[in-house]
Amino acid sequence: MDDQFGKLKSQGYKLTKQRCEILEALDDSPPLVAEEIFNFVKKHCKVNLSTIYRNLAILQKMGLIRKVNSLGQANQYELVKSNCKHAVECLKCGAKVIFSECFFDQMVAEIEVKTHYKIKKHNLELYGTCPNCA
Repeated sequence: MDDQFGKLKSQGYKLTKQRCEILEALDDSPPLVAEEIFNFVKKHCKVNLSTIYRNLAILQKMGLIRKVNSLGQANQYELVKSNCKHAVECLKCGAKVIFSECFFDQMVAEIEVKTHYKIKKHNLELYGTCPNCA
């Protein structure tokens, strides 16, 4: 968490109680929707939902958090960590399995060579049918 706090300070943003609590809510948790983050933060400090959305946008712009899309559901947010996480979601029941193995390093390297971009992050969404629904 100290890395995220340091990045906020180094880029000229204040280390507000609300921002600290948002990062704390997302630390070691599955992706959360804004309302879940709001419910966590309001237990620790005075805040309204619009403040949560404003801060989520700032933290996302800085690369500290990322938006995770889920079929038919509100956007979810997760903390960006050095270790990569992906999920596979069932199209029928919505069950989700998160896995931390990332097999895309070789593909990213090839894309960098072909495009001359330096890729900093990626987002992969996988959808299928879970064993219970199959």
